[in-house]
Amino acid sequence: MCEASEEMQTEQCVVRSEMELDSLCDDALLQVLRYLSPAELLACRCVCTRWRDLALDPFVWQDKGLTAVFKGERDERYFGVCCQLVAATLRLAPCLRYLCVGADGLHMDFLGVLLATTNCAVSSLGMTCNPIDAPLWSVVLSRQAALGRLKHVELWVKSDTEEKSHLCRLRQLLDQLVHTQGLKSLEMRVDIRPESFRNAPRPLKAAQLDAKVTASLRELMYLSRTAFVDPYLPLLLERHAATLEVVRLDVQHPRAAALLAGAARLRELRCPLLEGMPALLRCTALTSLSLVVGEDRAPLPAVKEYLRSAVARLESLVLIYPYDEDRDEDADVVLSLAGTGRAAPALRSLSFVFTAGLDEECLAHSMPQLRPLTAVLPRLQHLTRLSFNGLLLRSDFLDALDGQVLPDLEELRFDMDAPCPHQWAHGEQVRRLLQRYPRLHLCGYSVHDDDSLLCEYCKQHDCHWFEYMSCVLFSHAVEDSCGVDHSKSEVQMRVSLEAPPLGEAPPL
Repeated sequence: MCEASEEMQTEQCVVRSEMELDSLCDDALLQVLRYLSPAELLACRCVCTRWRDLALDPFVWQDKGLTAVFKGERDERYFGVCCQLVAATLRLAPCLRYLCVGADGLHMDFLGVLLATTNCAVSSLGMTCNPIDAPLWSVVLSRQAALGRLKHVELWVKSDTEEKSHLCRLRQLLDQLVHTQGLKSLEMRVDIRPESFRNAPRPLKAAQLDAKVTASLRELMYLSRTAFVDPYLPLLLERHAATLEVVRLDVQHPRAAALLAGAARLRELRCPLLEGMPALLRCTALTSLSLVVGEDRAPLPAVKEYLRSAVARLESLVLIYPYDEDRDEDADVVLSLAGTGRAAPALRSLSFVFTAGLDEECLAHSMPQLRPLTAVLPRLQHLTRLSFNGLLLRSDFLDALDGQVLPDLEELRFDMDAPCPHQWAHGEQVRRLLQRYPRLHLCGYSVHDDDSLLCEYCKQHDCHWFEYMSCVLFSHAVEDSCGVDHSKSEVQMRVSLEAPPLGEAPPL
C-alpha cells in the first residue's frame, strides 16, 4: 500500500513538473510571454535570471504598443503610472510596434530626454506636440530613424501661437520629418494660422538635410483645417512619387495634381477639387477616388473633364459634400459620370456623403444630385454598390430602379425616410424592388426618434425596436452566400417576396 502511494505521488510530481512554465524550452516560453502586456513583461524580469532575459527578447515586444495621452479629465495618478510605464519601457524594452505620446506638455517634461536617447526601436510613432517642443521632437524623430525600425509617423500640431520663434521651431521639426529616410506611411495634421506660418523664418539648413531622400512612402495623409500653402507637401509628393500608392489631402495646393500625376503606382486618392485635375489621367493605376466638393468651385470645369474620361478606369468613387447649398454645378459633376463613348463606365461602387448636418426636410427634397443621377443610371452597367450617407431617398428614385438599370446592383445604402422602419419593410415598394433585384440588399439607417410613429408591433416587441440602428433587408435564403456582409448591420431581416393575404403583414 505504501509503495503504491509513493508511486502515485511520484507520478503527480512528474505531471506537475511537466506542467510548470519553467519546464518549457525557450522558444515555447517566448510564445507564452508574447501574450503578456508591457507591464506584465517588465514584472516577469523579477522571477529569475532566465525570465529576465526572455522577457526582454525582441520577439515578445515587437507587437506591443504604448499610449501616453490623457483621455477625458486630467488624472494625475493615471499620468504618473502611465509615464512610469513608458519610461521603464524606453529604458529596458528592445522595441515596440507603436508609441503615441503627447496631448500635454508634461509628457515631454517627464519623457523628453528618454525619448531622445532610448534604444527602444519603434515601428510606428505618434506625436502630438506644441511648436515650443518641436526641436526636442526633431531629436526624437532622428533617434528613431537611426534605430532602423521606424516606418510610420503621425504628427498632429495644433496651436494658435503667432510667436515667430515657436513657428521657426516647428519648421525644424517639419524639415526633419520630410527628410527622414525609410518611412512607409506619414500622416500630418498641422492646424496653424496660415499667415503666421508663412511669415515664420526658415531654419538654417543642416548638412544632413541636404542629403537625397530615397523614395519610400506608400501612404501619405496631409490634413489641415487651415489650408496654407507651404513647401512640405510638394517636397513629399515629388520625392516619393515612385512609391506612393495611397494619398489623402485636405488642402487645395495649386501644384498637387501635377505632382500626383507622376505617381505611377497611385491607386487610391482622397482630395478636394484640384486645379489641373486632368493631369491625373496619367495615373493608370488609380481606381479609387474620393472628391470633397467644398466651397471653392473654381476647379470644377477641370474636374468634370477629368471625370468624363476617368470613369472608364475608376472602380470606386465617393463624392463628399460638406456644405448644404444647392448648386447647379453639383448636378453637372454627377452628369460627368456618364463618361464618353460607347463603353460603359467601369464604376462598381458609387457613394454620396453629405456631412453638413442638414434637417430631414432639406435632405429629402432639395438635394440636386438625385435628378442627374437618375439620368446617368443606365450608363452605370457595372455598378454593384450605391450608397447615400446623410440623404433620405425619395420614392420616385427607388421606382427608377426598374430592374433594367444597374443590373448587377447588390447593395443600396441610405437613410430611411419612414416613421417606422419595420412598417416600411413590410411595404409594397420594398417587395417590388427586391423582386426586380433578387440579389439586392437594402441597407438603411433609421433617423426618426418619435416613438409615437412606430407601428403597434414595434411598440410591443423589443426585437423590432431599431430606431437609430442600421438594418439590412434581403430576399435570398439566409444560408445562401452573397457579396454583402450582413454582420455589419445591427438588424437583419429577410423579406418574403410572396404577396400576403389581404389585410395581413408578410413574414420577415
